This record gives sequence, structure tokens and C-alpha cells, in this order.
Amino acid sequence: MKGEKMTAKDVLGEGALNQLRQALGEERAGGIVGALDALLANRRLATLLFAVLDVALIVVAVKLFRTAVVHD
Repeated sequence: MKGEKMTAKDVLGEGALNQLRQALGEERAGGIVGALDALLANRRLATLLFAVLDVALIVVAVKLFRTAVVHD
């Protein structure tokens, strides 16, 4: 996979893209496909952003749990 560019068409397949276009229309489907292509082109950045988001969600969950359980 290294050095190989993947597109939304590669990931979803032609049939799924056609169904998406029929369900959402050309304009909205084009926006989603464009966003997916950008995400696939920048996988390292996307992985980093999702990792940071995961850590932030865990911190928030721990704080909520502590406030719910610990009584002063």
C-alpha cells in the first residue's frame, strides 16, 4: 500500500458510488467522494487527528466518570 494512491472508487467500488449518486444526487455525492478522496490522500494526518480525538474523548469520559462517582 505504500506509495499507492487509493481513491473512493477503489474503496467503495463503482456500484456503491452509483448508488450514492442516485440516493444523494450528483452534487452531494461529489462532495462526499471528494472528502473521502482527500482523507485517503492524507491518511497519516487523518490517523493522527483521530488519535488525538480518541485521547480527548477518553480524558472527557474519565472526568465525567470521576465527577459522577466521587462525592466530596
